[in-house]
Amino acid sequence: MEIIYRIRLLGMVQVEKEGQLLRDFESRKALALLGYLARHDQPVSRSHLAGLFWGDKEEARGRRNLSRELSQLSAHLPGCFQTDYYTVQFSPPDSYWVDTLALAELVRSGIEKTQLPSSSKAKSSSEPIKTITDRFPYHLAEGIHPEKLAQAVALYRGDFMTGYFLDDCPEFEAWLVREQESWRRQVTELLERLIAYHARQGEADEALLHARRWLEVEPWRERAHRYLMTLLAQQGERTAALAQFEICRRALAEELAVEPGAETVALYEQIRSGELSRGGGEYTPSGAPKGGESRGENFSPAPLPLRPPADPLASSAPVSLHQVPTPATSFIGRAEELAQIAAHLRDPACHLLTLVGPGGVGKTRLAIQAAWQATRPSPKAGARETPSFADGVYFIPLDALSSAEFLVSTLADALNFTFYSGANPTNQLLNFLREKRLLLVLDNFEHLLAGAELIADILKQAPQVKILAVSRERLNLQEEYLLPIQGLKIPETDFHPRTGKAKSRMALEEYSAVQLFLQRAQTVNPGFALSEAEKLCVAHVCRLTEGTPLALELAAAWLRLLSCQEIAQEIEQNLDFLTTSLRNVPERQRSLRAVFDYSWRLLSAEERRVFRQLAVFTGGFQQEAARQVIGASLPLLLALVDKSLLRRTETGRYTRHLLLWQYAAEKLAETPQEKEKIQDLHSNYYAAFLHDREGRLKGGQQRESLAEIGLEIENIRAAWRWAVERGQINSLDQALESLFHFYDMRSWFQEGAEMFGLAATSLAGEQGSRGAEERESGGAGEHQETRISKSPISNLQSQIVWGKLLARQGWFTFQLGQHEPAETLLLQGLDLLRQAGSTALGETIFSLNYLGAVYRHLGQYEPAQKYLQESLLVCRETGDTFGLTVALNILGQVAYLQGDYPEAQRLCQESLGLKQKLGDRRGATFSFIYLGQVAYTLGEYPAAKAYFEESLAVCQEIGDRRGIALCLNYLGDVVQMMGEDQGARQLYEESLAIFKEIGNQWGVISAKIKLGIITDKLGETPAARVYLNQALKLALDIQAIPLVMDTLVGWAALLVKGGQVEQALEILALTLSHPASSRENQDRAARLLAELEPQLPKEAGQTKQTRDRTRTLEMMVKKILREGKE
Repeated sequence: MEIIYRIRLLGMVQVEKEGQLLRDFESRKALALLGYLARHDQPVSRSHLAGLFWGDKEEARGRRNLSRELSQLSAHLPGCFQTDYYTVQFSPPDSYWVDTLALAELVRSGIEKTQLPSSSKAKSSSEPIKTITDRFPYHLAEGIHPEKLAQAVALYRGDFMTGYFLDDCPEFEAWLVREQESWRRQVTELLERLIAYHARQGEADEALLHARRWLEVEPWRERAHRYLMTLLAQQGERTAALAQFEICRRALAEELAVEPGAETVALYEQIRSGELSRGGGEYTPSGAPKGGESRGENFSPAPLPLRPPADPLASSAPVSLHQVPTPATSFIGRAEELAQIAAHLRDPACHLLTLVGPGGVGKTRLAIQAAWQATRPSPKAGARETPSFADGVYFIPLDALSSAEFLVSTLADALNFTFYSGANPTNQLLNFLREKRLLLVLDNFEHLLAGAELIADILKQAPQVKILAVSRERLNLQEEYLLPIQGLKIPETDFHPRTGKAKSRMALEEYSAVQLFLQRAQTVNPGFALSEAEKLCVAHVCRLTEGTPLALELAAAWLRLLSCQEIAQEIEQNLDFLTTSLRNVPERQRSLRAVFDYSWRLLSAEERRVFRQLAVFTGGFQQEAARQVIGASLPLLLALVDKSLLRRTETGRYTRHLLLWQYAAEKLAETPQEKEKIQDLHSNYYAAFLHDREGRLKGGQQRESLAEIGLEIENIRAAWRWAVERGQINSLDQALESLFHFYDMRSWFQEGAEMFGLAATSLAGEQGSRGAEERESGGAGEHQETRISKSPISNLQSQIVWGKLLARQGWFTFQLGQHEPAETLLLQGLDLLRQAGSTALGETIFSLNYLGAVYRHLGQYEPAQKYLQESLLVCRETGDTFGLTVALNILGQVAYLQGDYPEAQRLCQESLGLKQKLGDRRGATFSFIYLGQVAYTLGEYPAAKAYFEESLAVCQEIGDRRGIALCLNYLGDVVQMMGEDQGARQLYEESLAIFKEIGNQWGVISAKIKLGIITDKLGETPAARVYLNQALKLALDIQAIPLVMDTLVGWAALLVKGGQVEQALEILALTLSHPASSRENQDRAARLLAELEPQLPKEAGQTKQTRDRTRTLEMMVKKILREGKE
């Protein structure tokens, strides 16, 4: 029999007759009752149903309500229910199709005994899992018809009866939750069967599709993530597989607040190390350590089943009753918003929907489009069927009204209603509307909020009238549903101009903001085409305007005269740029300034003050910051949110449109004294904000504090620059320690050097410049501390702050590979602090420790130990445990480089113990790294691996990019010694990528050296020469002599392989005798030399001893680099 009715309960409830949606169900309980009965294949007691849905009423009344709802259902769905006085049963005839019944039938017929090919047979329980295919259980894949199960899961559009919760029916809600969980579980079991079947059949694409669909249903399900990771690894997509682990980690954190389990981490480790890759790999389900760097990628989700046909109201011409303007331009985007509006208008509970948003965001255009859709009845509507708004759809603009007093007459005029004498006009209008089924679209209501009472009266007196309001501010009525409207979709900041895509995989032209810009561009410049050169600029314009349609249209109009790049520059600098001279555009929309001026005039005096003073914040703010800085109360902030001049995120943070911020900043600039005062308060607040987190950054709340500072970094930058400009020494002193740790932990070395350098230069002033000239002319020796004959700053606090700033600038400068200016800055800072006397004794610890670190890196171990030993004394005298742990760690590293491994181990263990007492997890990562290096050198590879992995886990948790790169680098060493050369290479490559990203030259050189050695070992000699040549040049450029020595040993091995034994001997002799060569590097050189001994003539030993006297280091390096070019 032909299917006439289709009932869909999986997802949003939909009932169709002959392909058209049925919409006239008078209550939500009718459809809830349908869903409940459809899930019971036997009669259900009427008393039970009455209690389930009307439990708060007497049984007799509940049964009457039930009879009414059943009558409505039977009218819409004839022949579907068998009823008597006691029971009701859902028993649809053959002309009905129900998705839950269809799914159940597909499952019954889809799981039978079938035979898989013999190659797919399960292994015995005693056999180890050897291949990737074996990870997909045989018992799941056995005995299914995959095509039928695929059809079954395609019917699952979402949770059973999505959105059908009834507040007054708690028992029904409890049943619905159980039912939803049951269906979700059944569908995910089917998906797992399909994944296993296709994976074992070698059909990876199908398996991937089902795995991704599973994660759409349950983003938190670790098993699904493991399947997807394994399948990606099988396909050779290692990076994507590792990225999936990061997606899994985020999903678990967001949904369940837990970390991935041991089995997931173990799988990640196997993929990262290369144990699990295309076509093989042994599976070890538990015991693997955490670790590995993952780079996030977004994957296209598996396609969902096709949606039902489009809204039947979407075709046919409007009838004469409707009064909706015909737009002059085509409608772009907003499909999601239109669907939401349509759903609200169909919802029997929703009688007032307000589209709320800032001016120019496209609310009116969206409302007109929604109104047009509401005018169009089904093309197949029968004689007895009427459209939802049988009495018309009326679009009523209210912008010309000066007062709410005229609202009644305006509505009457729009509805062609004529008042008669002898009765109140409002009552006449309400009587007219009482029996009407119509939709009123009220545009620009924000200045008529005093008339909201009329709207409330209409809703009470005319229950079949629905109102779609368009306003910059909510109407604040109990009946009101809100739909916030924001800009069109804009390209992400990671948009790539060459591919024309971002991580979302969307092409540039697919973004609705771009579509609107291009459409308007071609109206003013028909020859305009989106070239490769223009793509980045168009994306930038869309982001600057945040997809605001009015701003995009005004910007596109300038393409007659300007390029996209010039348009973007003008928007950034001048709000008045966005204007038009078109005559048929309302005056209030001829420029963004006019739009904003209109909103400004609607504000009270106090709202205006808060609105303009909030311009001091950049990148958003928290309520507490607004309260302390400008005295903004919560009601005032919410008032601005209600007026679409602020946005409040789900986390409680407040943001605003970039162009609104420009407008507010202009308003604030009109009163310079007020602006200056507010900026002082802003700077003081964020200095205190940073100071409050100083102890936490050194202790047990590092992750939380880094996140808090990162969220406020735009405000902190502005506050810092203002403090510098104003010479606010107290604010700089309060802020600098936390800001240093943030930049250091985040590996933002370039910005750190710039920001601290800006402050130090400002404090120094002209006298500081003269003092610097005196110091330069004094000719300090290599390790002689720079003396300042006369402090350029008279105030003692300023002098101390200046010294602290210089020292920290020096460390960031060193991380960027500029060791000479870094050394000078650290020495200058130390001298200033020493001049300040006992007051600044504790402040010298930083300079002493990081001078020790610099000299340690340079291979100058004697001055390194001198400064570090002095730091130990000062730390113990002042009780600075944190500084003490830093000194101990660096001293341990010096001992390690000199070959005193027991002393290195003792110092680092002492430091680690103290750091753990402090809760300094980030500092402990360096102790772990140094202890791992000692264990590695002593041949204790499992212990070394454990140290590096423990350090890596913490670095990943707090986002320490430099720490991550270091750990990957050292893990590569361990993996190589354990015979996994390809895995080592991958780790070195990942570490090199991070070092390059953060600008750490020392790390770049180290990674290139190791890549040179491993590629040589893998037989890729040309690649090895390139890596070592690059490392040698970089190391010489920044005078990283220990790294030069490391590179030379790698070169010596290449030379031996190429038969150039004499030159290799020269290099090895120099390496063995040079004081900057670490003990580990000397040991490598000695091993290589010992391998050469049997090949050498007897006189070569004497020659070897004198080679380092006849060839300087510089001469040797230049010769190698010259030959490398050849």
